[in-house]
Amino acid sequence: MRTAFLFTGQGSQYPRMALPLRERHPEFRDRLAECDRLFRAHLDVSVADLMLRDRVRTDNGAEHDAETLLARTAYQQPALFAFEYALAGLWLAHGVRPDAVLGHSIGEIAAAAVAECLSLPDAVRLVAARGRLMQELEEPGAMLAVAAGVDRVRPVVEELELAAVLSFAAINAPDRCVLSGSPDAVTTAAAALRDRKMPSTRLKVSHAFHSPLMAPAAHALGAIVAELRFTEPRCALISALDGGQPDAAELSRPQHWVRHCLEPVDFAAAVRTAAARGPLRFVEIGPSHTLLKFGQRCAPDPGHLWLRSAAPGDDDCRTFTAALARAAEPADVCNDAPRQSPIGAGS
Repeated sequence: MRTAFLFTGQGSQYPRMALPLRERHPEFRDRLAECDRLFRAHLDVSVADLMLRDRVRTDNGAEHDAETLLARTAYQQPALFAFEYALAGLWLAHGVRPDAVLGHSIGEIAAAAVAECLSLPDAVRLVAARGRLMQELEEPGAMLAVAAGVDRVRPVVEELELAAVLSFAAINAPDRCVLSGSPDAVTTAAAALRDRKMPSTRLKVSHAFHSPLMAPAAHALGAIVAELRFTEPRCALISALDGGQPDAAELSRPQHWVRHCLEPVDFAAAVRTAAARGPLRFVEIGPSHTLLKFGQRCAPDPGHLWLRSAAPGDDDCRTFTAALARAAEPADVCNDAPRQSPIGAGS
């Protein structure tokens, strides 16, 4: 049975998320330390401290609540990248290598680094710049997770005449999508969707990610991408832009990463591309198991195995060890075993 790594996006972080794995697994600890060292050239705080401590000190000597800083995209994106790069290394150290990798938003850069089409120093530079440029945007935005598919939500947006200020930021599953745009437009859309029996949840974000409001940051990021070097992925890299498999030439184009900031995350398309390869072990590489829930909605074939590496409230070391044991089982045993992470109602 082949393996696909799913790299989680923003919103999956939580305080002290790296502590158990760092304490017990030297492979995780070493890769986290390597990321921390590289990010220190770009950040005013240790990215490892953000994931390990309750209070952190920035370079100017000020003390901050780590959870508060992690809520800012300038710190959140580097922290998630470092966690995921270290966690992927832990799986690799135990002999589990992906045949395909795909990521949700910022997770796609972690996927590219693990596929070795982007060096770690270049990936760190790209992530740090992406987070900083997005954080610097002055225009406020909002996002809304909707428990309905694009086919049901789009007519409501059009009826409200909000298409100019409200965009689809993510297509997470056939019946799950995310809207992004101005705060007022999101408020209006939420009320209208509620009246039509489509529940939604306003996300805790400061900006309208994956929308035209990201344009200044996206184009500035494109200039940085032009200075980076990409090589051919060592495994299939499936992009959540459209479910395609970009090569080094495509990844080297600044416009690819500009689009990556502005256009929807089509996670559903990426999962469908991966699932077309036949039964897979889908392993979520991130601090939560959000993508497994979405993935199961996109690829309900019982032949797939869905494994989480960590989750809030879990003992991450036990969770990882259990997932590793499941991954080692023969395919026919895996296929008959109860499925992990049953589909919930969350968006």
